[in-house]
Amino acid sequence: MTTATNAVGSSSPAEATDRRYSRASYDVSRKSWQDHIEMFGLTRYNMPRLQAAYALWEASRPEFTDGDNWLTAAEEWQHTYLATRHAVSPDSTL
Repeated sequence: MTTATNAVGSSSPAEATDRRYSRASYDVSRKSWQDHIEMFGLTRYNMPRLQAAYALWEASRPEFTDGDNWLTAAEEWQHTYLATRHAVSPDSTL
């Protein structure tokens, strides 16, 4: 008898959930948000989505978010965005 596998290739929903909420997944998600905000800025559009993503991780894996508040970090990411944006001279060419 064969066991059906789910979309990520494991035979158990619990295994899939463990991978989806792994430390590696957390780090990738956080870095993705950091890169996005540093590139495009923190806006009224993406702030609720950042809050929702962080809340999901906080509820699912509080041991990862303990001491790592993305919402506080987002302020630093926004400063990076603003500094980078203003560092480009209007006279510069690409």
